[in-house]
Order: sequence, then C-alpha cells, then structure tokens
Amino acid sequence: MSLDAKHILMLILSGMLAIAGGVTSSAIVIGNVNLVIIGAASSGLFLVLQVIVAFVLKSEAEKELFLLRQINLKQLERGMAEAETLNSRIQQEIREGNLQRAIEWDEFRRRLQ
Repeated sequence: MSLDAKHILMLILSGMLAIAGGVTSSAIVIGNVNLVIIGAASSGLFLVLQVIVAFVLKSEAEKELFLLRQINLKQLERGMAEAETLNSRIQQEIREGNLQRAIEWDEFRRRLQ
C-alpha cells in the first residue's frame, strides 16, 4: 500500500471516528443505552485502527528515509572516487611534465563539480 493510500485511509478513519462520536453523543442525548454502547465501541475501534495506521505510516516513512540516505551515501562515495581518480590523473600529468594536459584535466574536474 502506497503512502498516499495510507493517508487517505487515515482520513477515512478520522471521518468514521467523528461520525461514531456524533452517534454516541446523540444517543446520550436521547437516552438510548444500546446505541451509546455501539457508538462507544465503534469509536474505540476506529481510534485503535487509526493508531495502528499511524504506526505503519511512521515505519514506512522511516524506511523510505533510510533508503534515501543510503542512495545519497552511495552517490557521495562515487563522487569521492571520481575526484580521487581525477586528482591522481592530474598529479600523473604533472609528474610527466604535461602541464597543458594537467590543466585540461583540472578544468574537466571543475566542470564536474
């Protein structure tokens, strides 16, 4: 179930909880004990369902955040490896005396940043 579907489910449960609360209040006013019990039980049920869905939403959001952090870490590691490779190449060109090639590699590195 997607995160948006879970949010919609939360809204539906909130609406049902409000309706059950309204029924319970009306039953109290008219003095119908059986309807009060049914309304209170359904309010409790919808409240418990809402809490469960909230915990599921939180755990899903935490999983997505963890995955995004892992992806970001991989991208940073890849960028560091590329920078290290380019730095090695520039140093090699300098050692070999190819200053023009070293400048070209340095400009290439700057464009990547």
